[in-house]
Amino acid sequence: MKDGRTAYYIALEKEHDHLLHHLKQEVNV
Repeated sequence: MKDGRTAYYIALEKEHDHLLHHLKQEVNV
């Protein structure tokens, strides 16, 4: 259960980083 929850949060962090990177690119343009 703990491993599955950890994997879920890691996936959320990766998605969050991807969104932040996308927003930063839009601001820089």
